[in-house]
Amino acid sequence: MNKAIKIICPIKLNITLFVADKRPNGYHNLFSVFWKKNTTEILTIKSNSPKMSTDVLTVKNADIHGENLVTKSLLLARKKQADLPYFDITLEKFYPTGSGIGAGSGNAAAIVNCLQSNYGINFSSEELASLGADVPFLTQSAPLAFVKGVGEVIEPLDGDLALSALLLFPNWQINTALAYHEIDETKTDTQTNSDFYISRSQEIISLLREKKYVGLLPNDFWFVARAHHNEYDLLAENAEKTASLAYGLSGSGSCFFAFYDSFEVAKSAQNLFEQFNFIKKGQVI
Repeated sequence: MNKAIKIICPIKLNITLFVADKRPNGYHNLFSVFWKKNTTEILTIKSNSPKMSTDVLTVKNADIHGENLVTKSLLLARKKQADLPYFDITLEKFYPTGSGIGAGSGNAAAIVNCLQSNYGINFSSEELASLGADVPFLTQSAPLAFVKGVGEVIEPLDGDLALSALLLFPNWQINTALAYHEIDETKTDTQTNSDFYISRSQEIISLLREKKYVGLLPNDFWFVARAHHNEYDLLAENAEKTASLAYGLSGSGSCFFAFYDSFEVAKSAQNLFEQFNFIKKGQVI
């Protein structure tokens, strides 16, 4: 790699998200439909000087200290290929941490795909999952997929969605561990109901492909999040008022998103939502 390579990092949105049973190791089995979008975070990668004995990571627009998913990916790669050169990497961040859109996993996916393409390093699905639950999906090419287990079982779906998404980032974070705990405390049906998950998800995807109204998308974390932040009710109410086809929470939060049938309608809605003082930033993708 003699010259710098720029890579756009992907994120994911959970169109559906069902929390099922808990595994003996404490992790939960999930069923979700992931939608991958390439957005505004960028990795610039170039080989470091042969005299350098470490990677250099410069992060712009965010404070990231210590081990992160980019450096963790490089450490894993060097266990597989010891003579891998060191790199000078610049990461341009945009998304707040703890948003539930897998931005950190998207950064890892970008470096993993770069190493696979340029150095022939192949990672198993288990190795990718060890980096982050969203990494196995985000390294793949399919924009839509059923994602099961803890993120390691991926079933790509045909096609894409011809929709624009408005992402809204509030000025709070959701504690994922606490959110899972609260689901365990309140959820009565914790058995995996694969037939229902699949049929409901297929129905929603079919409606969205036809640009038909769905409304609030199923996400078991929605009720946990709104119990702590009733502002989500206001966001849902205004999603309805602005002709959103579907809306909801990504992952365990905190990002709220709404789907629109055109970029112009989504941008118009963004102007309304950003008037709320609890919205840190918004973006239409």
